[in-house]
Amino acid sequence: MRHIVVTHVVSFPEFRAELTANIRATIRKQRANGDTGASEACLRQCTPTPRTADGPRGTNIQWMYAQIFHECIAELPPRDRKFVY
Repeated sequence: MRHIVVTHVVSFPEFRAELTANIRATIRKQRANGDTGASEACLRQCTPTPRTADGPRGTNIQWMYAQIFHECIAELPPRDRKFVY
């Protein structure tokens, strides 16, 4: 059996932009509710999925979404990045 190693996730610019905006909005809402931080997994569960049609598809969709989510968090401003542990 052959294994394919993916070194990077294909870029979906509109999907990533909307996801980043959704992550920032979720962080703002949680801060307003008095939360001081959240794990990446918890944040991924409560962040709305982007509505754009051009997003990851196929059998590895959960893995791809997790990778894109992680990359979007890495691109956040330091104050928002600090919220995620």
